[in-house]
Amino acid sequence: MTVRRLLLLLILALSALSCAEETRESRIEAIQQMQANDQYRQSVQVLREMLRETPDDPEINHLYGLSLLSTGRPSLAVWSLRKAANHEDFAVQDGLLLTKALMRGGSAEDAVKAANQVIAYEPENMEALQLRLDANLTAMRNDDALADIDLILEIDPDNLESRIARIRALLTLDRVEDGAAAIEEVNAIVESMEDEEQRSLWLPRVCGGSASFAAERGDPDGAEEVWNDCVTDFPEEVMIANAAVEFFDSRGEYSRSLEIMRKAHELRPSHLPTVMPLVNRLAATGRTQEAEDLLNSTAEESQNQIRVWLTIANYHEERNEPKKARDALFLALSTMEKAPVDLIGAYADLLIRAGDYEKVEAVFADLQDEPLMLNLLRGRLYLATGNPEKALANLEEGLRLWPSNTAARFLAGQAAEQQGDFNRALQEYMESHRADHSNKEAVMRLTTLLEGMGRGDEALQALNRYNQKKPTDPTPLLAILRISNRYNNEQSFNYAMERLSKIPRQQGAITTELARIRAEGGGPIMGAAMFERSGLDFTLPANSLALDQWVTYLIELKRLRKALNLARTSATAVPQFPSFQEIKGKALIASGAHEQGVKALKKALSLSPERASTLALLAQEQVRLGQAAEAIALYDRATLSEPDEPDYPWRAILLALDEGQTENAQSRLETLTKRHGEFAKANQQLALMILNEEPDRSLELATRAVRFRGGPDALTTLGQVQVQRGEYQKALKALRRSLNTRPNSPSTSYWMAMAHSGMGDSAAARKELSQALESPSFPEQEAAKKQWAQLEASP
Repeated sequence: MTVRRLLLLLILALSALSCAEETRESRIEAIQQMQANDQYRQSVQVLREMLRETPDDPEINHLYGLSLLSTGRPSLAVWSLRKAANHEDFAVQDGLLLTKALMRGGSAEDAVKAANQVIAYEPENMEALQLRLDANLTAMRNDDALADIDLILEIDPDNLESRIARIRALLTLDRVEDGAAAIEEVNAIVESMEDEEQRSLWLPRVCGGSASFAAERGDPDGAEEVWNDCVTDFPEEVMIANAAVEFFDSRGEYSRSLEIMRKAHELRPSHLPTVMPLVNRLAATGRTQEAEDLLNSTAEESQNQIRVWLTIANYHEERNEPKKARDALFLALSTMEKAPVDLIGAYADLLIRAGDYEKVEAVFADLQDEPLMLNLLRGRLYLATGNPEKALANLEEGLRLWPSNTAARFLAGQAAEQQGDFNRALQEYMESHRADHSNKEAVMRLTTLLEGMGRGDEALQALNRYNQKKPTDPTPLLAILRISNRYNNEQSFNYAMERLSKIPRQQGAITTELARIRAEGGGPIMGAAMFERSGLDFTLPANSLALDQWVTYLIELKRLRKALNLARTSATAVPQFPSFQEIKGKALIASGAHEQGVKALKKALSLSPERASTLALLAQEQVRLGQAAEAIALYDRATLSEPDEPDYPWRAILLALDEGQTENAQSRLETLTKRHGEFAKANQQLALMILNEEPDRSLELATRAVRFRGGPDALTTLGQVQVQRGEYQKALKALRRSLNTRPNSPSTSYWMAMAHSGMGDSAAARKELSQALESPSFPEQEAAKKQWAQLEASP
């Protein structure tokens, strides 16, 4: 090639590069103009196309992350902002944006790391220091938060926000005396303020801080006096009202709490921060209709109907009412000129959860430009419709785009479970948990599997990590109590007790868990005794779980009059609370008053229409009346209402088997073993039903039942399957393990005899059959007699 030819090629290449650069610059300029005009949403698609061409371009990643963050998609913004922040020119600007994105859509600990990178570049960057302080407080890293406060005050001694944060950190660390000094310091600063407007803004916070300090110091009466002053002087202040309610709740003064919430709402009737606490309290005490009426009236009167309907949708979602949440979100979306893609995705998710599978496909058409979201939603849809293979394929594609997405990992774990791959499921749940320790779904499902496999110590580790992120969530702490007791982990047990004691209104739940622990060793009489001396007020809705368990123990002990008196007293005290009506119905039925009991259960159902436990009790009544079809339908409703509870579909299966509906029962077992692979009894039953048609899968199910601590029954089932497969030596091993746990099982002895017989050991077979036939009745009795006759007839 000549020099002239090389020169020509170089000129052409430079020319093309110049044109490309010009095109890039002009497009970036246009995007910046769009963002300056607050057209962030319109810029997303253009930026996405540019990123496909140059995925590592820091400026395009910056603009893309900014657009996502500005349109309410912080989780999606993290990936691009992190890429941009790794470039020196964008380290500070995008490091700050990344920190904000992680605080809003990631984890506080990761936000601390992002802020650290900014501070490494600019040690006195006040925004970064303030963000790191907020992240440290959120992550409960209070010592680090105090260090941040010192740095901020060195730079800005008048920063009052940081001084308030110091009080919070000190009190959380139980440094009461230091907290007192910090409060006095803030009081003095506020009192000396000459700007009356500023002073009026800070006075409520100072009042609340003084009240909180009095409580922390161990002076609840003094704290009550200060809180009463605070709500009198600042009744419309949401922060004061909420904190006062938490305090009065902790003292069991629920009527005073309700009075404070009603007053705050009266003063600001359309203000969601005063509406929602009242709504949640009404719902928690059984006044669900009043709560919904309040929400609907707020939506009608509000100047921001979109925000109210979004709040209503979230309210119903938290109450596991996907159809109502779906309808509320639809009203919000219908009011918008152009709906954000994340809300469209949320609507699609609710359609799936509500069972509107046909409608969701039309919504997917609006998500074609969001491949990650689309893959996640398609994965969820395929899971809901029973196709885990396709679900996993879609989720894997989503994980290719975002490997650490906690939601995708969790769904992949569910898909793996439905395929029976529990090693993969554990791995996916662990990855989901690792990506976000505050993902409750992931940690609770991980706990269920680990506990089911007898790996309690690993379950405790995961639960403790979650608790570090969500220290006021009682559910995992109650799980820690249960598991640590089973595994004799005194340190974890005491830790959970200490944490639970600091969460308001948890004494009933704590007592219930302790009673169950006592009952495991000493029977219902020990459990009932725990409630007898608990000192709980069983007319309080917060203690309904405790009342339900106590009444259950009393029924088992035939102390029916006591059970009925307790149930009636609570139902009379709060007649609109569905749990109390349900407990009353249970006690009446146990006492023989079936008609009155069903009436109480139906009242509970009218207050909470799809209450699973109430539906199950009504199903039991239908069984008593010989109405199996009606009972199964009720159990099916309970399953839809509470899909995480395997007991309801299992009861329906047992009924179907009793009715001779073998095909129906097998179909239900297929569903149950997919969705609750840890439920050993279902695995055993299905293993036996398909033993002749699918021997390999039967063995897999029987092995799974043993893996999930199915006990001697599971071991006997495994031995039976292995005998049928001619694996006699393996069968003997499983059956001996079963007999070691439960020595006098005639069924196990029978299958031991069959294994010995298969190996040609007639003497051992006779011995086991003889022992089995000593029992007056067992399922294999006729088969055992025939086998004995054959052995006797043989030479």
